[in-house]
Amino acid sequence: MANTTKRASVFDKLATKEKVVVSKSRQSVALIQGEIDKNIDMKQQLEELIEQNEQKSFSSSPQSLQAASWFNTRIRDQLAMIAERNIQLEQEREKLVAELIKAERRRNQKQEKAEELLAKARQERQAKADQSLSELVSGRRR
Repeated sequence: MANTTKRASVFDKLATKEKVVVSKSRQSVALIQGEIDKNIDMKQQLEELIEQNEQKSFSSSPQSLQAASWFNTRIRDQLAMIAERNIQLEQEREKLVAELIKAERRRNQKQEKAEELLAKARQERQAKADQSLSELVSGRRR
């Protein structure tokens, strides 16, 4: 009986440890999602800049055309970097979500095992108490 309670305690502690892992994983996923959201906002702003730049009518001097070309090239380079970064962040987020799901499953299994062992310990205590009571009652009848 004491052994069952001790094992239940161990499983409960392991479940608590997994709960910490789950919490950290959720924080990491939220952090990465925040980065993805920032990148999406920046991408929208850069796309708006490109639109504004295309709508402007530049004089046809070589210097202004060169400046416009330089500006568009830099913005498109930034867009490409943001797109690549978002791909990396999405992959990292997917990996963390998979780990989060596994950790949550492990935590649930350990918690269920702890509850099962505690219920078994309670049943054993109750059976022992019933047996003691039964022996007490039968001893008085004699």
